[in-house]
Amino acid sequence: MSIKVENVSFTYSKKTPNSYEALHNVSLEIKKNSITGIVGHTGSGKSTLVQMFNGLLKPETGTITVDDFVIDSKQKKIKNVKQLRKHVGLVFQFPEYQLFDETVEKDVSFGPKNFGMNNIDALNKAHEALAMMGIDETYYKRSPFELSGGEKRKVALAGILAIDPDILILDEPTAGLDPKSSLEVLTLVEKLHEQGKTIVIITHDMDLLFRYCDHVVLLKDGNVAFDGKPENLFQKNIDDLSIDVPKIYQFLDILKKKGLDLSKENIRSVDELVKVLTERRKK
Repeated sequence: MSIKVENVSFTYSKKTPNSYEALHNVSLEIKKNSITGIVGHTGSGKSTLVQMFNGLLKPETGTITVDDFVIDSKQKKIKNVKQLRKHVGLVFQFPEYQLFDETVEKDVSFGPKNFGMNNIDALNKAHEALAMMGIDETYYKRSPFELSGGEKRKVALAGILAIDPDILILDEPTAGLDPKSSLEVLTLVEKLHEQGKTIVIITHDMDLLFRYCDHVVLLKDGNVAFDGKPENLFQKNIDDLSIDVPKIYQFLDILKKKGLDLSKENIRSVDELVKVLTERRKK
C-alpha cells in the first residue's frame, strides 16, 4: 500500500457565501510503485486531493493513509508532517509557486538542508538533481526567476528530487515544455518508477496518460467517476466524462475497422505498435 483515501470530503470557504465542495466522500487507493494518473476537468478536485497526500491540506471528513502516515480529519494537527513531506514530494503545476531563493543551486539545496543535511552535501545533492533534469553548472548562480517557464519547471522538479521522496506527485509535468524537454521529463519519470518510486501524475494529456500510467482515477465534480486501467477508461462513454481519446487509441480503432484487431492493453505508444506489427509480420 502507498496511499489509501477513505470517505474524504473537503469544502473551501465553508459557512460563507463562497462555499464550494471540492471533494465529496472520495475513496480510492494508489498502489505502491504504480504510475497513477489523476484526470478530470478544471474544478473536479484533482489538486485539492493531492495536496492532502503530503499534508498541505487536511480532509474535512475521512482519512488518508500514506504508508505509515495517517492524516485524519479528527486530528487538530497532522502528526509528523515534516517527515511526511519528505516522503511525498509534490511539484505544482505552476513552478514559480515553489521557487523562492536567490540562486538556482540555493533553491534546489534548500530541501536537503531543511531535512538535516549539511551545506556541502546539500549542494552536491542539488547538483545531482539538476543534472538529472539537464540543468548544467552555468545555471547554478542564476536567479530562478529569470528562467523560462520550462526551465523553472525543471528546477522545481529538481528541488523535489533532491530530497529523494518515495512518492512523487507531478501536477501537469509537461505543461510549458517543448517536445524534447517533455520527453526528458517523462523518461526520468519512468526511470524513477523503475527505481521503486510511486508516481502520481495530474494531467489533461490523454496521450501521456495512456502511454505512461498503469492506473487512472477520473474525478468529476468532486466524485470518483472512474477508477481502473487506462484502456478501460476509454471504453466508456467518454462524451459524458469530458475527456479526449488518445491518438494511438483512435488509430487502433481505425485498424480494427479495417480488420486488424490489436490489444489496446499491450500497445500504449507508436514504438509498441511498430513492435507488435513487426512480430506479426514475421509469423
